[in-house]
Amino acid sequence: MKKTLSHLVILLLALNVNAQEIYEIFGGGGIFGSPWRNDYVVISGNPGTVINNWSLHYASANSSTWTKYNIPNGTKFNSNGFVLVLLGSSGPNGSIGYPAWCTPSVGPALSINADGAAGKFLLNDNTDPIFAGSSCPGGVDFVPYGITNCSNSAASPSNTTAIRRVSSTGDPSVDFAVINSPLPVVLKSFNVVSKNNKVAINWSTSSEQNCNKFDIERSADAERFDQIGNVKGAGTSFLTNSYSFIDDLPLSGKSYYRLKQVDNDGGFEYSQVRTVELHSSFDVNITPSVTQSSFNIIFGEPLKTDALVNLIAISSGQSLYQINIPADTDSQIIPVDNLPAGTYFVHIQNGQEVISKIFVKVD
Repeated sequence: MKKTLSHLVILLLALNVNAQEIYEIFGGGGIFGSPWRNDYVVISGNPGTVINNWSLHYASANSSTWTKYNIPNGTKFNSNGFVLVLLGSSGPNGSIGYPAWCTPSVGPALSINADGAAGKFLLNDNTDPIFAGSSCPGGVDFVPYGITNCSNSAASPSNTTAIRRVSSTGDPSVDFAVINSPLPVVLKSFNVVSKNNKVAINWSTSSEQNCNKFDIERSADAERFDQIGNVKGAGTSFLTNSYSFIDDLPLSGKSYYRLKQVDNDGGFEYSQVRTVELHSSFDVNITPSVTQSSFNIIFGEPLKTDALVNLIAISSGQSLYQINIPADTDSQIIPVDNLPAGTYFVHIQNGQEVISKIFVKVD
């Protein structure tokens, strides 16, 4: 399923988290098909904030009997603003562990075995005994999920899915959405830098599940992105993995880069967008950028040396046309009427410098 720009840090900023609240619930621990042995609840808050005198409570879908877990005093939200409360297990399946992006964890609260499809969680201050005997209490953050005896329940997850907060309106039916995997590929860092007329793309992950590959995509306008390469993912890993890719023929001027993380089942999500700007000693423009028959390469000043022009189909990476432009030329018409329709890189090499532009051939 397509997702927008990478989710964890961006979502926290969007929610403007100022206090503790339930962020994610997974209740399928240990059941057949589950990725994890234990259930868990993730609480979000301000990074570095210490929790004192707080508790997590669980009741089944239609019950008013609650099981309480006291979160240890001194528990601190990690640098991403998360604390994971590890709960009990409902079976022998899945891996022993928890999603690395929300460490440190506390627990396990073995007395709480959450239902994978329906139940009720309450995060509360221990000084506020407001929920005693109630099926649908208030409290700091009350989240019923699935089919319960409370109104405004969040959507129902499953043994292999979780529910995750997407907003903070106070209505769980609006604030939570089912996610396909309770363990996303978590991007720890993503940097793009230019050096020696090339662009280095470096990134790392703190955890991965069923990660097939990372597609590297580039754009000249931050709207249309084209794939320029890919790097194999680590599959499933709970360790930090580092990756790199070199764009040997970057675009001149400002460019935009993003990662497309692709799962083994074909699902994918995008990273944030990074920008980089390359400056050239000679100025080049092409016009028109969309054409049926030809376009004109216009140089800011006459060439001091010969230049080699390569037209490369983005879809295949193949060079389909090449021409040498002699020194002292200030413009050159390039015929493209015999090329198939598609998007092309125009690579112009002049001495040690390479400038890349994009044009679209239409029928």
